[in-house]
Amino acid sequence: MNAEAMLEVLKRDFGINNREEFETACKNFTGLDIGIFITPVGEVTENDGKCRESYLQTVNW
Repeated sequence: MNAEAMLEVLKRDFGINNREEFETACKNFTGLDIGIFITPVGEVTENDGKCRESYLQTVNW
């Protein structure tokens, strides 16, 4: 994506029209909740033999 396209996205989707508004938005950004991506994995086992592929299986329940 080129700079002009990015500026258009910032304006259209976030109402950011200039550098000052962009910097203010960055300072006020509270972060992302990535908990779903770092949820601990339960038991990890080898392939159960139902598939010819080699992979690990996880059980979270």
